[in-house]
Amino acid sequence: MVKNKKWSDEELDYLRTFAEFPDGDNCIVVADYLKRTPGAIRGMVHKLRQEGVHTKLLNKWTDWEINALKAMNGKITVKEQAELLGRSYSSVEYKRGELGLRTERKATPAGRGKEIRKLAHQGLFGKEIALKAFPKRPTF
Repeated sequence: MVKNKKWSDEELDYLRTFAEFPDGDNCIVVADYLKRTPGAIRGMVHKLRQEGVHTKLLNKWTDWEINALKAMNGKITVKEQAELLGRSYSSVEYKRGELGLRTERKATPAGRGKEIRKLAHQGLFGKEIALKAFPKRPTF
């Protein structure tokens, strides 16, 4: 992934179409396709919303995201969960509260934070990182 890569017209057209008609896809799928981070996709969709593009995105949590939150509960910090899911810290905190998940911010198990950051720098997405960092846990 290249940081601060300029958005091409083709990418923006694809993103507008995706934002208006997601057809079951989520930001993680689109990020993978466009070779960008889920956070970058969400940020650009937010910007498109401000420009008046009607979107059916960002409001809903997918089943995959909810299951991921449950699986990560108590294993990594809320901040790390937000980074892996490409959502804001406050959005993750709110959803965790709705789901009745523990609210304390437990530290990452020894060495896991460093491992997670290393995998993220290699360009892996949240699901891939979670599968590699927690291989014995149920898949999301």
